Amino acid sequence: MFSVRKKCYITIKDVPLKKLKQYIGRKVLSSDGSIFGKIVKIRASAKTKKAKYVEVSSGDKVFTFDADKILIYEGRIYIVENSIKDTIRKIELIKSRKDQVKQEKYEEHISRAMLLARRIKSLREGLVILDRRFLRGEVDEEIFKAVREDMLQQLLRLVLDSREVVPYLEKYLKLREEMLDKMIRRLENINVKFSGAKLGEDRVRFEDYVKLMKEEVRAIRETFEILRFEMVMLESSMRK
Repeated sequence: MFSVRKKCYITIKDVPLKKLKQYIGRKVLSSDGSIFGKIVKIRASAKTKKAKYVEVSSGDKVFTFDADKILIYEGRIYIVENSIKDTIRKIELIKSRKDQVKQEKYEEHISRAMLLARRIKSLREGLVILDRRFLRGEVDEEIFKAVREDMLQQLLRLVLDSREVVPYLEKYLKLREEMLDKMIRRLENINVKFSGAKLGEDRVRFEDYVKLMKEEVRAIRETFEILRFEMVMLESSMRK
């Protein structure tokens, strides 16, 4: 269950007077991440030496909020809805949904890239076999030319299709490689710390997880290299 810790956030009321000016002009968001408006003025109390009211412009209107109703959370500014706890819960829920959609989009592109790479690899291998059969006199020249041209056209379509997914693939590969490096360093530290000790169940699971990640990164890297090579070849042929 999500819990809100005090150190995770502050409100405009908690900001020291000398730092209030830096919030003038900043965007203010609703808990769903949409832009509500921007801060145009912050009024402080001479008695408490703290911010008391915050004026936020939205369209052609200016709304006044109590300073403790303007939340600063993870570098962004939000309007408190009902309570700080409820507002942060909603922020995190919306963020989680967006992250899930983003991950699903990545997975969709990666799956498509791997399928394209497999088809390209298969066609390349098929072309090699076809060429060898022709050189051995096993295929009629007219049939050879027709089949080879058809295979090359299929290859071209696949390479053109791959241009859309390669940027996603490259970015995802970098992210997974960085994560793998962190996991390997963590595993090495564990092994040094517990050298010679009996492997615990959690340690074995972690080693298995690292092995699976290595295989995943290897497969993604191979896919990226296949598609990148084909795109370079295509660009080179187009310049001739």
